[in-house]
Amino acid sequence: MVGDVVSHRETLNFFEDKPLFGKKILVTRSRDKSSKIVKHLNELGATVVSQPTIKIEKTNDHHLEDGIMHMNLYRGVVFTSAVAVTLFFEQLNQLGLDGRHLAGGVKIIAIGSETEKVINDFGIKVDIMPPVFTKEVLRDTLIEELREGDQLLIPRSAKGDLEWIDALAKDFNVKEVKCYDTLPLDSDRLLEMMNDKTFDFDYILFSSSSMVSGFVSQIDNRVKDIGASTKIVVIGPSTRQTALDLGLNVAMQPDKYTIASMIDCILQDVDPMNETKE
Repeated sequence: MVGDVVSHRETLNFFEDKPLFGKKILVTRSRDKSSKIVKHLNELGATVVSQPTIKIEKTNDHHLEDGIMHMNLYRGVVFTSAVAVTLFFEQLNQLGLDGRHLAGGVKIIAIGSETEKVINDFGIKVDIMPPVFTKEVLRDTLIEELREGDQLLIPRSAKGDLEWIDALAKDFNVKEVKCYDTLPLDSDRLLEMMNDKTFDFDYILFSSSSMVSGFVSQIDNRVKDIGASTKIVVIGPSTRQTALDLGLNVAMQPDKYTIASMIDCILQDVDPMNETKE
């Protein structure tokens, strides 16, 4: 009996020693995208609720097929999301083509390490990746690597910030292809948690503007009912601005616009002595 009690106490100590023990975190990504994040946060001791706030729909836009078939006209392809990468290579395969079709001087440009990883998973090496994703840094990076007037193909969401597109258009011939759309996902789960007084999150993570919009829609615009102790963590400037525009108080934004950096922000917030991986 004494041994069982000691073993139970040791197990409790094991969990209590984890850096995010006792913290409740809401992850708003789709479940297939959030599984690794949820696992990592759980390993750090957090209680995690995964609630997707958007759904992805492929658009019936034949411009992506046209862009792939005329790849010889482009000097670079700019990927800003894992979704865009996946849809691009799915279309490439449907056309009976593979990575060799991208040979011949086409530069593969990735925004963010997560986008780079998905490109690598398709067996393609990234040629250019700006250190951070701002329109100024992206433009300056491409000016250094490419020639003025070069044609760029940009598969992207039908929604999103257009400022960086406009910035690139000052120096390059830009062809944007809206190959997918992000739509709010209907769900009463978060609203029910608010009504049941169980919406007691310590942190809420947003990795895109559309996730913020979907979240506000799911809670029926009741942003004022979010407790003052709940801290909003956003991945970057565009997501931050959307959150502010919709009435959310943003507590944290990492210097590097990655999920890992968002988690590092939380670890630092819980205990400034926690080491980050940045």
